[in-house]
Amino acid sequence: MEQNKIIDTLRLSECNGNIRIARYFSRSKLRKLLKSEELWFSNSDKFPDKKEREIPSGFFKNWNEESIRGFSEITSSKNKIIKAYISCWTKFNAENYAMWKIYDKYSNGACLITTAQKLRDAVFKKCPCAILQEVNYIDLEDKTKRYDLPWVIFDNNGFPFSQRVTEIYKQKAYHYEEEIRSIIYQTQKQYGDGFGLKIDLNNLIDEIIISPFSSPETYQKTKSLLLKKFDEKIIYYSKIDEK
Repeated sequence: MEQNKIIDTLRLSECNGNIRIARYFSRSKLRKLLKSEELWFSNSDKFPDKKEREIPSGFFKNWNEESIRGFSEITSSKNKIIKAYISCWTKFNAENYAMWKIYDKYSNGACLITTAQKLRDAVFKKCPCAILQEVNYIDLEDKTKRYDLPWVIFDNNGFPFSQRVTEIYKQKAYHYEEEIRSIIYQTQKQYGDGFGLKIDLNNLIDEIIISPFSSPETYQKTKSLLLKKFDEKIIYYSKIDEK
């Protein structure tokens, strides 16, 4: 992987490291994670939300049409070269019923919990060009509110390049995700749908909750899988009980 060094940032505020965050896994994805010991960073171009990386209309408040058109064309051209690869997490205050149902459809997975700081440290250790951002859920078409777009400036083999962080905005319809994103920008095309980043899972993960909707047999199978990597003392019963 190319290592783009961050030279500077403008108006970029990383999220609070004390925030607890989580990811919900099906057992198949959990098995893949444990086998590879890699966090998957997905190419945002492949996300189902077709408004990913879209510039909020409010960013252009008080701009004339010619300036808007010019900026949009430049950004579109840059986005074809500079790809955003993202590991998606959610804020964790308590288990999220909707997230269980969406990301563990077969009720055989687990929720892995850590902190924003631990994720930042784990990813940055392998990729110093990564940033960690909290997503803002807005009306992307709203022209009455002013929205800023922070900058990240990189050194790519002696050649600086800048990127606007459009990935901090999503449509309001996705607000239930309460997403925290680890973002890695890359200028090479070889990664396709995404890439895995080697991570020390034992240092990263603080707690694990097995799906509350799994049968007793499925629960034991998932727990046995987890015990191949994690200490039993961090594996917990869900507080949701629908059995």
